[in-house]
Amino acid sequence: MIKGVIEKLTVKDVKTKNGIKPTWSINVDGQWYGGIWDKPSYSEGDYVEFDTTQRVYKGQTYYSVSGLVNVLNQQSSTNGSTGTAPAKKTTTKRYNCTCEQFPINPLDRQMSIIIQSSINRATEIALAKYNTSSATDQKKVTTEDLVKEVLALTDLIAAKASGQDLMEEILLEKKEKYEEYQKLLQGELDDDPSQPEQPE
Repeated sequence: MIKGVIEKLTVKDVKTKNGIKPTWSINVDGQWYGGIWDKPSYSEGDYVEFDTTQRVYKGQTYYSVSGLVNVLNQQSSTNGSTGTAPAKKTTTKRYNCTCEQFPINPLDRQMSIIIQSSINRATEIALAKYNTSSATDQKKVTTEDLVKEVLALTDLIAAKASGQDLMEEILLEKKEKYEEYQKLLQGELDDDPSQPEQPE
């Protein structure tokens, strides 16, 4: 059973056995759930619960809503408050952990701390490598060479510590999914991989 706030609600037309039909998808805690064939009575900001099913298509897992979406708390409106949804946490679904903010936004001030720490660690590694090399090899190394190595190591360490390497992987997956949907719109795919077949 999934519970959370609807962050996004989208609709698009999908080709089915019975012709073109509209289908809706909702985004809850950063995860998309499709397969909604009846026009929703809920909206973005509502706190809901629902069951899901999943299917694998070309190595990717897609989730669909199973049954009804129950509204536990509607968002506040200008006509009066109907309740306040519980505050949601940022969730990294891929690793089944709930974190305050991970991967860390590159513009977050916490990144400056990570970068400084990464520079210090990278400098230690580069100097250790230099000090353990032979005198002949040390003569070949310039200050510019050391700086370049420190910066390269800093990028690697900071990317791992902040989760930016994970973010790049996620963005690549999203790009691949987007390209699949573009092919679907152009008629290159027979079926929408994120939607189950509509019951007859």
